Amino acid sequence: MFVGRTEHVLDSKGRLTIPSRYRTALAPGGMVTRGMGDYLIVLPLSEWQGLAERLQDKPMLTDLAIGELRRWLYAEAADVELDTQGRFILPPDLRAFASITDSVTVAGVGTHLELWAPTLWQDRRAHLMQDNEMTSLFRALSI
Repeated sequence: MFVGRTEHVLDSKGRLTIPSRYRTALAPGGMVTRGMGDYLIVLPLSEWQGLAERLQDKPMLTDLAIGELRRWLYAEAADVELDTQGRFILPPDLRAFASITDSVTVAGVGTHLELWAPTLWQDRRAHLMQDNEMTSLFRALSI
């Protein structure tokens, strides 16, 4: 399970070092793609394959939303192959999408990681910290 949050800096080649506590889950490989906002998601290969199987069973030709979701996730996806130092190249187009320049907030969110530009993470975190927002979310989920 991916939990916690850390700040990392991309190196001059656009490589991101994955925190050591997450490397075992990503050692067999993974995928990075656009999230549903101004961030990226990194999924272990097993999670990516599970998602792909669920989407494959949906009728893309008759359900336009499924077609759009497939395009959103697949067209910009890139392999995550960790080198011996636990790094992978974060493609420039994905960095641009998420407004990531040199620093990255790596947030564990259970089944996957989210990669955020630090300022966008702080904005989102401030929004979630508002009492009404979190209370509404917990209530909606019956937690």
